[in-house]
Amino acid sequence: YVISMIIKNLPPKGISADSILHGSGVSVDDLDNPHKYIKPDQELRIVKRIFESTSDPECGLKLGLHIHIGTHGILGITAMLADTFLNSMKVLMRYSDLGTTFFHYQLFIEGNLAYLKMKELIDLKTLRQFICEMEFVAIYRMAIDVMGISFPLKEIHFAYAEPAHGSLYGKYFNCPVIFNSPDHMYIFDKKILQLPLDKINPLAKKAYEEECRKLSMHLKKHVTVTDQVYNEILFNEESHGSMEKMASRLGMSTRTLRRQLAQEGTTFQDIISDILKKKAFDLLTTTSLPIEEIAAQLGYSDAANFYHAFKKWTGISPIEYRKTTPR
Repeated sequence: YVISMIIKNLPPKGISADSILHGSGVSVDDLDNPHKYIKPDQELRIVKRIFESTSDPECGLKLGLHIHIGTHGILGITAMLADTFLNSMKVLMRYSDLGTTFFHYQLFIEGNLAYLKMKELIDLKTLRQFICEMEFVAIYRMAIDVMGISFPLKEIHFAYAEPAHGSLYGKYFNCPVIFNSPDHMYIFDKKILQLPLDKINPLAKKAYEEECRKLSMHLKKHVTVTDQVYNEILFNEESHGSMEKMASRLGMSTRTLRRQLAQEGTTFQDIISDILKKKAFDLLTTTSLPIEEIAAQLGYSDAANFYHAFKKWTGISPIEYRKTTPR
């Protein structure tokens, strides 16, 4: 739902849905399919395309305004039916796998203040600021949707340096904005957590929350071991080299992991190779980085090893691929 809403609210000039979705494995028709599951790597690739296609420094902030509570479908409806803002937040965090992809949220209280801390689950690299801007504005917008009034923040903290357009952040959050903070977080009066909501419906909330639970279980059930390994490597890059470490992360033995991957027609090394291949294609077509630097970013000891691997994947050299592939 979120990706569909983002793409449908792109600036009208110069950015088409087809160009944004190119190479992602997601079609324009998929944007209107409520049952389409967009994988984390596909979402990241789509957001990267948007980031590279815009010259508007406020694009991330503006897109965040379009991610309202209804964007999250049944999860958003369930959150709206809670009795207090706190219980609404609990629903959103309990079933966060139905909503957010790149962040984990933690709520805690100290004295009279409540802190909602946002932790990045993946190294977002050059997309970090853009995705954080979208996420922060979206959460702020959804809080307003749920409460039906403005969200009176004390402060908002970003764990990165102030960007050139940092002075514009204030108009999106209506509070002091702190950059270079140790953590991303919203800070507000703890009394707001007990704010009664005006759309309370305990019976409907119970029914919808059961649907959220079933949907969450359905997603987990239909994620293959291959998907789990892929996502672990994507979200935890230190997992690349060791099958033993990956098995431990997934709560199984190395032997079990190897057997289950074989049953799905792949191997641990095949998955790593596929990820490296996709990253290589992306770097060759979306950047002007020298081949040597691309090889280094992908973990190859020298360019010759990268050339050998790339030719094995495609039958041509990285330079030939760059020349013949449209950007």
